[in-house]
Amino acid sequence: MHDSFSTHASDVESLMNKTRNEFVSIYDTENFYDSIPFGRDYPGVVPTIGTLDIKGVQDSDYFFC
Repeated sequence: MHDSFSTHASDVESLMNKTRNEFVSIYDTENFYDSIPFGRDYPGVVPTIGTLDIKGVQDSDYFFC
């Protein structure tokens, strides 16, 4: 993550939940290939999706700190 976020201490949990959920939304395999510039029709070698269950990020204590 290349951006910094600022919030009040009382809202840290909400910020962490939102960043985890948005990360999962972006990198979920259902949406991933459609969101990158070359998409599904890229004529070259498309990287394969690994076995990580991206939804597991939502349960991570240390995803963003």
